[in-house]
Amino acid sequence: MIKYIVFDIGGVVINFDWQKRIDYLAKVGECKNRDYGKIEKVLLAKMELGLISLDKFESEIANLLNVRKSDVKWVLYYRKNVKVDSDVIQLVDALHQGHKTGLLSNEDPSQYVEMKKLFDFALFDYKIATCYVHLRKPDPEIYRYML
Repeated sequence: MIKYIVFDIGGVVINFDWQKRIDYLAKVGECKNRDYGKIEKVLLAKMELGLISLDKFESEIANLLNVRKSDVKWVLYYRKNVKVDSDVIQLVDALHQGHKTGLLSNEDPSQYVEMKKLFDFALFDYKIATCYVHLRKPDPEIYRYML
């Protein structure tokens, strides 16, 4: 018997093109390091774990790219470029009628707040954003926490 059906947010419920993000940052900054896309993801992972704030994340990216922090515009860029997959939302709605549904995702607080504005979070009985539990996928502990 199925007890829970758990969905990831990124790449499932919503879509966000990381390459566009990296291209945007390349346009606004001078890269001191050729791997700044990887570095951004490392910094993002820290924010998703709740280890650094949005302010610190944007400051580090600005320093890396040699731009003003105000040029990073993390939340604004995310808000403008994230897309909800309406087919998945319809599926969740149908499944929610007879099953417990959950949402589990590597998210930072700013992304989590923005996502709450995009679709009906009530479709999910359980919601876990990694920034609030200080665990991140693929750490097996987060799956135990979810259950």
